[in-house]
Amino acid sequence: QTEGAITHNFADGQYIRQIVMPKDLLVSTKIHAKNHPFFIMKGDASIYSDSGVQRVKAPYHGITEAGTKRVLYVHEECTFITVHRTDSLTVEDVLDEVTVNDFSELKPTGFDIKQIDQLMEQIL
Repeated sequence: QTEGAITHNFADGQYIRQIVMPKDLLVSTKIHAKNHPFFIMKGDASIYSDSGVQRVKAPYHGITEAGTKRVLYVHEECTFITVHRTDSLTVEDVLDEVTVNDFSELKPTGFDIKQIDQLMEQIL
């Protein structure tokens, strides 16, 4: 769970989520099912993930990779923005699409065999 002001917006197949997190908040994220960009517009936080601890200060941006779960400690009030590609039109549907409850629910992504066949036809 998080505390703070959350704003949800939709635009042309995108879900944009902004959250303002207060100083001294310790929060755990959900498990991300898809890659997506994130932006830290204001503040200072430590991000703990399987790759270690990273302290970040605004302005900052990065990519969250599928399978990522993080713990954040907010040193100074932070404004985070995430952007997700989706055709869903409700927050609940987006969350079902872009997060999972367990790592075993992650679906690997990559080339579809039909895409590879089409590419080979174009090359040959």
